[in-house]
Amino acid sequence: MIKTRPDFNTARDFYNSTRGQYIVGKAFHLAIEALESANGVLKEVSTISDMKFLRDELFPMYTALQEETVWKAKLILKGLAELEEQGVDVEAYRKWERLVQEEQKKELTNEK
Repeated sequence: MIKTRPDFNTARDFYNSTRGQYIVGKAFHLAIEALESANGVLKEVSTISDMKFLRDELFPMYTALQEETVWKAKLILKGLAELEEQGVDVEAYRKWERLVQEEQKKELTNEK
C-alpha cells in the first residue's frame, strides 16, 4: 500500500524550484571539491567524473554562478583599477555593486 506523504510532496516541489536546483548544484559542487582534495587510492576518480556529469547536465546553476562571480570580480578589479587611474570615484561603484548583489540574494531567497 502506498502512503501519501505530504512532506515528500513538499520536498519534491522544493527540489523542482529554482532554489532547490541551486542547493542541489551547490551540494554537488562542494562534494566534488572535497573528493578532489583526496590523495591516492582515496580519490574516487570515477565518482568525481559521474558527479561532475550530473552537476553540469542537471544542476549547473551554482557552478555557473561561482564561475561568473570569479570572472566578474577579476573584470571589476581590473576595471576599477583603470577607473581609479582616471580619477573616478570607485567607492560609489562598489556601493552600487553591493546593493545589486543584495537584491540578487533576496530574489533567490524569495523563490523558495
